[in-house]
Amino acid sequence: MRACGADVVRTALEAEKPSETNRFDERRSNGRFLIARSEAPFGEAALDYAEKLAATASQLASAEPLPSPARVQEALRAIPSPVPALRDSRLVRLAASVAQVAVSTRQELYPRGLDALRALKLAQSAVAGLSRVTTEELRDRVRERYPEAADLPDRPTLDELMREAGLSLIWQDATGAYVAPMPPAVPSSVSVHRQETVVSASVFVPPIEVPREIEEAQKFERRMQAAYRAPSYLVLATDPKIGHIRAALDNIARHFPMTVFDCEREMLAALHAEADHVQVRWEVVLRADAAAPESRDMQNLRKLAVKAARRVADQLRLRRKPTLLLFPGLLARYGQLNVLDEIQDSLGNTSLWVLVGSEGRGNPPSSEKQPIPARPSQWAWIPEKWLDNDFRKYRIDSRSDHSGDKKEAGHRA
Repeated sequence: MRACGADVVRTALEAEKPSETNRFDERRSNGRFLIARSEAPFGEAALDYAEKLAATASQLASAEPLPSPARVQEALRAIPSPVPALRDSRLVRLAASVAQVAVSTRQELYPRGLDALRALKLAQSAVAGLSRVTTEELRDRVRERYPEAADLPDRPTLDELMREAGLSLIWQDATGAYVAPMPPAVPSSVSVHRQETVVSASVFVPPIEVPREIEEAQKFERRMQAAYRAPSYLVLATDPKIGHIRAALDNIARHFPMTVFDCEREMLAALHAEADHVQVRWEVVLRADAAAPESRDMQNLRKLAVKAARRVADQLRLRRKPTLLLFPGLLARYGQLNVLDEIQDSLGNTSLWVLVGSEGRGNPPSSEKQPIPARPSQWAWIPEKWLDNDFRKYRIDSRSDHSGDKKEAGHRA
């Protein structure tokens, strides 16, 4: 059908050429036949613009690591356009088509026939946190993200690719799927039709009715355990109160030990470093921060913030242990949350979780009214009963680090 359509277009153009009112300019570029309306502001200027878009798209598609959708838009928008502004998705598709590169479902640019190993690495956030995935489910997730990438191979070659990609999922013949290894230090919880049975050494205790909010906290705990077993990207939201954030931080530190990354402190340090580098006094930076959003001072500060955010991103990429990021507010304030989008696509062997105080419980987490980059499967609101640890009194696993809780539940029953 595409070939037939191209033939029709060529025939129409040939018919136009002898006319004194030829309405189109044309050009061959990179194996593509480019056509633009001849009248201003289009014509040759529009064809030049398309070729510049293609050159930038080619560079973006071959970059390592793959640029985030936000960086793709930023780079393409930086090219002066002689024509009315295109919608984001249409701009990316035009650049990709002329450059003959592919567009992911997230509007990333990547090479057609992308190597299977690289595609698996880039798509690992789509499987991060899963406790089980079949080979077909894995292929579907990678293909959904990068439809023009090379297909994943069959096992056992795929097993080796999984290891090289840094995914800790291991093939299990009994289930016919890749599964996350079970860490011995993480206890499990049991829930049967909203009731649990507690057994002490001396007496049988009738089933305890589990309140809905306790069940919600147990479900959240199981999700945290699954995400902790394998490299994962997870955004955890709670009400923007110091007490809530501190309780969440204490619980995570106790039950899911991670290195804490104070993003606000590191972003301020990076801003100081960038200001020193360009010999700008800190007083000037503070004055610019208080300026109007559209002022030249604020625009210059945002340019400084872009470089500072790169420094923060580089620090996060160097992490060697599971990391909990706190206080992303400065990244949000200066429009640099896209660095988290980039990092989640190349997690490697170490998890990155984000804890944020957010408004609007139940809505996607945000900071400074800017959404934290995460797909629906990558964010969650922390239940209040998880924060106060009340749900742990209902747990019955003998390996639990709250051995006294089990007894307390029996006494309360």
